[in-house]
Amino acid sequence: NHKYVMRITGDNPEGKAELDNFIDPESRYPVIVTTSKLLSTGVDAQTCKLVVLDRRIGSMTEFKQILTAWTEADAALIAWYESARDRMPTEPFRLAQGVAVIGPTKFFDTLERDIRAGPAGARARMGALQFDLKRLQELFGKTNDNGRLF
Repeated sequence: NHKYVMRITGDNPEGKAELDNFIDPESRYPVIVTTSKLLSTGVDAQTCKLVVLDRRIGSMTEFKQILTAWTEADAALIAWYESARDRMPTEPFRLAQGVAVIGPTKFFDTLERDIRAGPAGARARMGALQFDLKRLQELFGKTNDNGRLF
């Protein structure tokens, strides 16, 4: 298939049109892509197993951005949390069956540290950060017209 290997760059309309197929885990092609800066702009390619860098990376920030990026779902959860942080409970609450948060301040400080650690952080890699954020959204995601949790 001529789409097994594709060049995906801003000046290549055919390759650019295949970007969604490369990202889609269900799509058969393309399997291999070459690109210049596509990965540094943030692409959620869940099936990517190997990244070959054929140029000098100018900064540690760019390097980390290429190799570790939040998925769109994780980024949406983090954005929700950051917008709702000031409305989170200050009193103890139950996060899940058998899981009580006795010290909310410490709990939220830990969540924020985990978010800053990025997708390569231990709790994000294990899915624990995402679980906590999803649970918080289920418990405290609803607000009334005044922005107050109910």
